[in-house]
Amino acid sequence: MKKRTIYWAVGVASLYFQNVYGQEATKDSVKTNSIDQVVITGNSNPKKKIESSIAITTLKAAEIQERAPQSTADVLQYVPGFVAENSGGEVGNNLFARGIPSAGAYEYVQIQEDGLPVFEDGALQFANIDNFQRLDLTLKNVEAVRGGTAAVFATGAPGGIVNFISQTGQNDFKGSLKLTTSTYSQFRTDFNLGGALIEDKLFFNFGGFYRQDDGVRNPGFTANKGGQIKMNLTYKFDKGYVRVYYKHLNDRNMFYQVTPFIKDGDKVKEYPGFDANYGTFASPEMTNIRVPQYGGGYFQTDLRNGVHPVSDAIGAELKYNLSDKITLNNNFKYTTIDQDYNAIFAPSWMGSIQSQNDYATGVGVNPVNALFTYVNGGGTLASDVKLKRADLWYINKKMQNFANNLNFNFKLNPVNLNLGYYYSDWQSDHYWNWNSFLVTANDKPRLVNLLDQSNGMNHTYNGISQITWLERQAGIRGNVNAIFANADIKINDKFNANIGLRYDFDKYTGYRDNASFGSQNLGVLSNSTADDAVTTIQGKPYTYWKYLVHELSYTAALNYKISNKFATYLRQSHGFRAPIEESFYDAAGNNKIDQLKLTKIDQTELGFTGQLNR
Repeated sequence: MKKRTIYWAVGVASLYFQNVYGQEATKDSVKTNSIDQVVITGNSNPKKKIESSIAITTLKAAEIQERAPQSTADVLQYVPGFVAENSGGEVGNNLFARGIPSAGAYEYVQIQEDGLPVFEDGALQFANIDNFQRLDLTLKNVEAVRGGTAAVFATGAPGGIVNFISQTGQNDFKGSLKLTTSTYSQFRTDFNLGGALIEDKLFFNFGGFYRQDDGVRNPGFTANKGGQIKMNLTYKFDKGYVRVYYKHLNDRNMFYQVTPFIKDGDKVKEYPGFDANYGTFASPEMTNIRVPQYGGGYFQTDLRNGVHPVSDAIGAELKYNLSDKITLNNNFKYTTIDQDYNAIFAPSWMGSIQSQNDYATGVGVNPVNALFTYVNGGGTLASDVKLKRADLWYINKKMQNFANNLNFNFKLNPVNLNLGYYYSDWQSDHYWNWNSFLVTANDKPRLVNLLDQSNGMNHTYNGISQITWLERQAGIRGNVNAIFANADIKINDKFNANIGLRYDFDKYTGYRDNASFGSQNLGVLSNSTADDAVTTIQGKPYTYWKYLVHELSYTAALNYKISNKFATYLRQSHGFRAPIEESFYDAAGNNKIDQLKLTKIDQTELGFTGQLNR
């Protein structure tokens, strides 16, 4: 029997304050914050906030535009109970929900678009889910559920669900165009068009964005470049509607990593030559890398590609009223992603900033014989120039996901019952090739070569101190099957209850390399140590693994309506998260897959919902 790992989290829902100053403010405020606003995320059927026994935040498109967020993570900073760490730039950020311990990414929260996950697992290595989610004028609103029913309406998301809901066409033809510039050479255009092709019957919406800029931390080249197109077509009929939709994303983004500082007593100071606010270890000199490989040939990549996902998603949604009491809802989506990931990493565990003498000694060169020169230009370094190791990490991920959510809603007064089946089949295959640079310790550093003049031995190759020190190839496939039930019960005018169950029977399979870590000497570089300790996956067998999940999630809540403007509720929920991709890779290498455990999370919530007018 598997040992349980349990975390407890206590959450308190936000009390909504509505400040009204004049007629215009009244209209906007009521639309955005009213407790009568209908929400759909984390509910078996659309309902008003005051009747929802969950902590839910709704952000309208107008609100979001006023705050001018630069990324998905920026938007999530406005959700109480979520902590968004957004230092990576537009992508590659982390979300922490209600104090649940997490290694990062979007481990316990599912990011959805129009009711289905952007990708089933939001915490794959170097594929944080915000790599594939963008903000533009096609966005209608965002609904974010913390805890509560999330464990019942999504697999592996006990921390919450964030649903980005798209604009859809209406009878009135509407369009918007936005141009944006900034102090970091940004040019961006957003647009959205929507309307009726056949009045009251057939509607369309089409929009997207394109932009390019140098980034907040200018690397000396265009940091961000690309955009996306989204479209949907809706046909309404007497008993419901059918909608088809498509999204194409092709975007390049800079990922920012460490910034050096100096600790002076209790104070932290800026490192000389490195702007703490705008500096970066990325540099134009790192934009092309071409290194020999074990078995022949070369590995080549370009830092200017940054984090570059090319994603296509196509899907359809059907709502059909089978009778006055029974409604069928089905939503499916197929997503493919091909992502190249190029980023500079220079954390302290790779080595601190060093003097030239210390670096030379560390690699076995007598400082008297060490000659440090610039790769670009060949000039000799001044003696006071400090050095740092900085790595270019390249990862290619090929991903695909088919997801289908089928549910039936039964209006059985005083019970509203939702029964459903969720299926998701997803796959991610990746390849890594990491190389180390020797660079100057300053903003937009220069590449450096080291020559031991006593024996003519080079300790770099065009500024690369270690060729392919890490190579990896692995894959994972998830097959999620879940049946769920959720019941809203109106006890009387004051009390209503909610009970939900979800049972997952999931399977995860995969493979991993058995690389020879740092063991191969290529021997193709004469008088150079840069190719002496190459890691290779060639010629080694793969390890295959399987992991099964059978787990029940549940939630129960009681809501008390104090008045027409105030309500309080108490909720208990239980959910889980399967091991992350990296855990499977490590465990398979040690033949310990069976020892991996689910993370199980219990949450108790006391919530208040209210509206104050003044």
